[in-house]
This record gives sequence, C-alpha cells and structure tokens, in this order.
Amino acid sequence: MKKLNYIPPSENSREKIGLENIEATLKTNSAELRKMGIPVDDESRLQIEGFKNYPKETLIQDKIAEDRFKERFGFEHRSEQLGEQFEKLKTALLQKTLKEKFIICRTAFFDDVVNGVDNVILDKKSGNVVCALDEVCDLHSARYEEKRRKVLDINRIGGARINYGLQLDPETNKIKLSPVSAVPLFFLGLNEQNVKKVIKQFEKDKTSEMEENIIRFFTESMKQQAELFLNVCSKNTSFTQRVRDFQKVLSELNQIKNEEAL
Repeated sequence: MKKLNYIPPSENSREKIGLENIEATLKTNSAELRKMGIPVDDESRLQIEGFKNYPKETLIQDKIAEDRFKERFGFEHRSEQLGEQFEKLKTALLQKTLKEKFIICRTAFFDDVVNGVDNVILDKKSGNVVCALDEVCDLHSARYEEKRRKVLDINRIGGARINYGLQLDPETNKIKLSPVSAVPLFFLGLNEQNVKKVIKQFEKDKTSEMEENIIRFFTESMKQQAELFLNVCSKNTSFTQRVRDFQKVLSELNQIKNEEAL
C-alpha cells in the first residue's frame, strides 16, 4: 500500500535520477579501467595526458589542439546536450551488459573531433580493437544519412584511426597505449524519444527489459553494418579481418542472450 504522502516522481526528476545513475555507472567502470592501466576520467573518456609513453611534443601539441576543440564546441556545457547524454547512455549500457567480453571506453575528445570516433571496443579474448563507434541520435534525419555515408566512406578507405588507442596482450593481460588503425567504424542511433525513455529507466545495478531491447537493437544494427562493410570494402585486409572477428563475437553474444531468454 502506498504511503498517504507518496508523490510520484515528475518526468524531470526521473530524468535527473537516470542521468545520475548513468554517471555513477560510468564512474564505477572508470575506476576498473584505471586499475587496468587505462587513463580515463570518471566519464570513461580517455585522457591524452595519461599516454605517458608518447613523445612529449606530440602530447603537448595534441592537448593544445584538444583544448581549442573543447572551447570551440562548448565542451563545458555538453552535459546539457542530447548528443552527449546519448553518448554517455550508450557507453554505460554497453559497459553494463558487455564488459565481461569487452573493454569499453570513450575516446579522447581529440579523437572524437579529428577521427570521428566516440567509443573504443576492445575484445578481451583476442586483444584486438574490434570496432569503434560513432553516435547519432535521430534515425530519420539528414544528419543520420550524412553520418551513414561518412562512416561508409571511412570504412571503404580501410577503417578508422584512433590516435590515442588501446591494445591488449591476451597472454599477459596488460594494456598497451598506442595508436590503432584499420578499425571498423560503426554508428548507432536512437530517436530522441527513446533516448529520453531509457535515461528515465536507467538503473545502476540491473538491466531493464527496455535496455535489453536496446542492446539487441544495437547488436543487430552492427551485424547488418558488418555485412555491408564486407560486401563493399576491400577484401583480405586487416580491416575485414577485424570485421569478421567482431561478427563472431556478435554471434556468440546473440547465442548467450537467446539461452538466457529460455
């Protein structure tokens, strides 16, 4: 029985609580990533200054460029933008459901701007960066079509580059901070209504049915994109091998999800 003074939470407060839960999830996973030697902030974003094995001159130049990008794009106010909220939501969802098989983090803002890559997904079993993600919110917009063409163009010329990337030695389980190239670039999208819905339902310690549906939607989208890349991109390259590796992992994930549903 509800308490007499019970007041249902407003839509705004539900969204605020959901965003706080997303931030808390990112923060918890960021602490785990740092223990592995991955230099991320509390939002799971890679930090240029943590790549201490890089030449000092490179770090200084790229950090100056990154700071200018942040100023130009109003980085301090990004948390108020739907695109940033979706990027955090997407990262937290992937971490919450896939982190047993993958290392998942956000790219340095430098790579976000220069290389058009938002997330890095690294396979814990093979040690390879199996894919990178670009985000887009509205599935029925000119921006969506523009992103789709851009991603396809990047993959046609051999995949994305990540200047501040990761590699994992599966034998020692140690992280190596290094540039990565020939990475398959995928894009994921949700419309604004669904982004808001998932944010309002997001919890730290359990995965809702809606979140499971969104993850299935994401994995199905990536499966379809992988098929397209293999059909239109050059054959027998390190890029296509990474696409095939990722296809195998996606198939394994689908099998696990189907067994859990039985």
